[in-house]
Amino acid sequence: MGAYEVPASATDDPVPSLSTRPTRRVAARGAGVALTRFFEPYNVSKTAVALLTPLCRLKRGSVQEEIQLSSPKASNSIFLQRGCVLATAQGVPRLWKGRAFFGTGALWEGAHPITPPKLLTRGPVTALLVPSAYLQEVALVESTLALALLRMNLEQQQIMDQVYGVNGEAPVSRVAGLLNYLSEMRHYAVRDESGQSIVGMQERVTVEGPTQIDMADALGLGRATVEKALAALRKAEILKAQVPGSRRNRHYEIINGNGLKMVAMGAQVP
Repeated sequence: MGAYEVPASATDDPVPSLSTRPTRRVAARGAGVALTRFFEPYNVSKTAVALLTPLCRLKRGSVQEEIQLSSPKASNSIFLQRGCVLATAQGVPRLWKGRAFFGTGALWEGAHPITPPKLLTRGPVTALLVPSAYLQEVALVESTLALALLRMNLEQQQIMDQVYGVNGEAPVSRVAGLLNYLSEMRHYAVRDESGQSIVGMQERVTVEGPTQIDMADALGLGRATVEKALAALRKAEILKAQVPGSRRNRHYEIINGNGLKMVAMGAQVP
């Protein structure tokens, strides 16, 4: 499985000044709509979204490729709309799902910006890329955007503490906590007995993309420990049992969400 670097087309040209608002319509089709939807929970003003849209790039990652969303050449801030990514910063990997934000942090770091993490997709991903310098400039004049960025950073810090923080919980509780965080409701096609025709759609709560090695690295556990925890959750009918020939390393279906949450909080596996 090869690596593919997303072209940093948004950063190849000089970043325009806010005082000379860009008029070129070079944003990918649908980027404005995607930005609006992403920022809806944060009450970001329409003006801020309109300013960001011309330089926003909507990127989609393939299931079968590891797509590098950031690189030293691309000083982009990244809004993960959906999917799962493995973010490695200072040698420490963490798994994140949709609505995560990865930026330079220049608004809060002063003269010592933090190197952005290396982001690799785990399964299908949709992300929005905005040049970091331009994002900072818009945030300085649009307070709703600045507040949204601060709120996103706070939310991710809470996830860092709750999911990845060092604690005395059993490994199965930590694995359950990670699965609970990464889980999303998805729609799957239901096919007839022949497997040729779609007869309906079904909703399932699943985790798509990360391998057992990804989870082990993110939690600082051994792979055998993660495998044992997953086996215990399947035996307790919290996770669906593996089907021979299925994508067992990248697909985890949750059939008892309340049970998963209880184990994540420290309860014994039934």
